[in-house]
Amino acid sequence: MRRHRFGGTLLAIALAALATSWLLREDDRPAESAAATPATRGADFYLRQGQLRRLDGQGRLLLEATATYGLHFPDDRMTRLEDVTLTYYGATAPWRLRSQQALVPDDRSEPIVLQGEVHVQTDLAGPPRRLEMQTALARLRPGRRELSIPGHVVFRTPLERLEARGLEAALETGEVRLLAEVRGRYAL
Repeated sequence: MRRHRFGGTLLAIALAALATSWLLREDDRPAESAAATPATRGADFYLRQGQLRRLDGQGRLLLEATATYGLHFPDDRMTRLEDVTLTYYGATAPWRLRSQQALVPDDRSEPIVLQGEVHVQTDLAGPPRRLEMQTALARLRPGRRELSIPGHVVFRTPLERLEARGLEAALETGEVRLLAEVRGRYAL
């Protein structure tokens, strides 16, 4: 598959631009059958093996997304992606988020919601601090450069394993706050 490079400030615009290369045509439209799921009805475009890139105001790569499949629904102005990898290129180190599903709103002020089995990975400043997290739901706000996890999260570095309820991360600085019910182990 050839790669597409998209600029722009809105992820929704990038999704729409990518979709034009996969617009439904008579010759490649999935056959409509009684087995077609209601979830695919009402979609105005789909993508397979898609890659999106969003640039910041200075033209630097800010966010890259890949998905094996996606559907855009104009009624709720949302794109539903499957088997998703998002990479946010912050000031300190890239943040990689993988999930089974993601909901990407057309409205840039709304968060990208990753759900299913969500894995987060980055390198924190200081000694070797590979950070890995696992959770069921995460919200990424690229415009605010924030990641939030409202529920249970398992947080691992080479020296510690922590569990908490709720997490907030400043993607530019790498600052991570565990919000409640923090339990963990630390190894020297």
